[in-house]
Amino acid sequence: MSAATGLGASLLAVLVHPRWWVLSLAGFLVRGGVVVLLLPLVPLPSTAALANALGPTLVGFVFGGPSVPFLVLVGSIALISVAWFVLASYVGSALDLALVRDVAADDDLESRIPPEAGSP
Repeated sequence: MSAATGLGASLLAVLVHPRWWVLSLAGFLVRGGVVVLLLPLVPLPSTAALANALGPTLVGFVFGGPSVPFLVLVGSIALISVAWFVLASYVGSALDLALVRDVAADDDLESRIPPEAGSP
């Protein structure tokens, strides 16, 4: 089967099942697609805006050493980022697993191997 034939067959299979579109889009958005979609919409700050926003914090950090609130802020941002990545990968894999199970359960498609039971 050529690539064009496979893409055409996939398009015809997906047109019948709009739920698959929703599951695929949700998996994409959860795993970072929101960043890809918002990047052209959100204006980046200028150098002057960054200097005004971060100047007082960085001057205190460079000349006086790191303060406790600064370390708490950096630690909180790191912890929230790691928690977001773990949660996003778990939710994205759960959505992909639901999509694979829907495709395998479809009678119109020639699914040869059913998915194994398990969690993401």
